[in-house]
Amino acid sequence: MTGEYERVQITGWLKCLSPLSIGTGAMPDDITGREGQHGNYLDICTHPDGIPFIPGTSLRGLLSALLKSSDQASHHANLFGEMLGGQRGENQASNASLLRVYDAKLCQTGNGGILKTRRTRTATDPITGTAKDNSLHEVAQVPINSQFFCQFELDRRGNHRISRAEVETFLGLLNQLAKDNPLARLGRGGNKSEGQVQWSLASVNTLRAKDLTVWLLDDKPNLQACFHDERKTLNPIEVKPTKGHERYQSIFLRLLPQGLWLVDPERPEVRGEPDMIRRTETRDGKTCLIVPASSLRGLLRSHCRKILMTLLVHRLQEQPPYPQSNYKADELISLLFGSQQKPSAVILKDAVGENDQPLTQTFNAIDRFHGGVNDGDGALYTVVAAYQTGLETCMMLDWDRLQGQTDWWKGLLLLTLRDAMEGDMALGWGKAKGYGVFTVEVLETANGNKKSAIPLQDLQDKWLQKAEDWVKCLHDKIKEPSQ
Repeated sequence: MTGEYERVQITGWLKCLSPLSIGTGAMPDDITGREGQHGNYLDICTHPDGIPFIPGTSLRGLLSALLKSSDQASHHANLFGEMLGGQRGENQASNASLLRVYDAKLCQTGNGGILKTRRTRTATDPITGTAKDNSLHEVAQVPINSQFFCQFELDRRGNHRISRAEVETFLGLLNQLAKDNPLARLGRGGNKSEGQVQWSLASVNTLRAKDLTVWLLDDKPNLQACFHDERKTLNPIEVKPTKGHERYQSIFLRLLPQGLWLVDPERPEVRGEPDMIRRTETRDGKTCLIVPASSLRGLLRSHCRKILMTLLVHRLQEQPPYPQSNYKADELISLLFGSQQKPSAVILKDAVGENDQPLTQTFNAIDRFHGGVNDGDGALYTVVAAYQTGLETCMMLDWDRLQGQTDWWKGLLLLTLRDAMEGDMALGWGKAKGYGVFTVEVLETANGNKKSAIPLQDLQDKWLQKAEDWVKCLHDKIKEPSQ
């Protein structure tokens, strides 16, 4: 097959639009924790010099999936290779890939100028809303705004030279790694909108057959001198998902705190510093208050399960510990929020707000036995909480994950949204002290970016008839026998 190029070299940068965590593959018991003991600490991939990197296999896998589900999928076999005929290991041939993907090494640190951060995570008890026992663990992450240097090569395979269309398709594929593409996520935490990356092109250098021939005949010492910069002459072909972006339904929300907030606080281990500090990040040159998507998703999942348990216990008339109700609730929750075997259909983004107003408060720890002030070390502790006029977030629903489902999940999310709009939910630390109480507004976009709140009356007029049908579907769903 004829083509224009013997080899094409492409370089560029990937910028982290949200924290990125690509694990080493080791289990928690295999990793040494803070105190030099084995513990629940999930580390990320780093070179021996301690610099984080994105494995070429992870990046290649994401690009392969994006191309395979796009309108340019006909190029997939050549760019990424394919297996031909027979079952695995039995008379199976293959077409080798034209593409070589190198590990992407960190070239610019993110917020705070640090290589990686540690984020404490825990599973939330759906009944009490508190952390589950023995579920605390730490996850290492590359912070937001970090940048990785990436290198790709397209190399001739046998008689197959690289065509211009293949190069332009691959450049278009790289452009799919963009902030407005919910599929452009690497590593763990995709359902929390972690691992969102954005591509920037640096160079496209090509080697044509005639230049390779000249190099061979003239015996030039440097093959790289025969490459030509064609960044300005190659035009990326737009690579669109076959189902378009309608695969995701986005719902924009504004969280309105009714008091102080302290969600997923930072805990400095420096004497004299406050014990807990509200979480902030620098985004677009501004210091913003952050409520992590993981915290929002945990609250949403927990509240949805509470609603299910209320309906199920009432229908089944069970006595504690409600075995049938718990089993059915977990079954339905896994259909919407995923499980170890199935990805989540609900994806949340960090809630972000500007104009942060910090407030420092000092508390005495209370002895839980006699109810008085604890006299031990650490009885006095200080927190820096935030008062924020509003934080904006987005919830995305993956329609592909919800295929075959009736509208029961819409009824469940609608009941949860109603509770949130009425201020019946609280988030983060200090709920017993009145922290974390908030209400929610549903937003609509205007002129592409500007968001305004939809009046409650308009929502009721728009959704009243649909809401009745959705809630009826929910009641019908909980009556179905468990699988």
